[in-house]
Amino acid sequence: MGSIIKRKRKDGSVAWLSQIAIRRRGKNVLRENRTFELRSTAAAWIEKREKDLAKPGALEKLAVAVM
Repeated sequence: MGSIIKRKRKDGSVAWLSQIAIRRRGKNVLRENRTFELRSTAAAWIEKREKDLAKPGALEKLAVAVM
C-alpha cells in the first residue's frame, strides 16, 4: 500500500513524497520512495508501481537484482 506525504522544501515550494512498503510475514520486503512536483503524478506512480509489483515473480526478480 502506498502513501503520499506533502513536504515543504527549503525554498518554500511544495513536493509530494510517494512511498511504497511491502511486508511479508511481518518483515519489510521492499520499500521505495520517490518525490514529485505534482500530487497527481505521485499518485499515478504509486498505482503503476504497485501494479508492476503485484505481477507473479516481480519481488523475486528485485531480490536477485539487489544481490
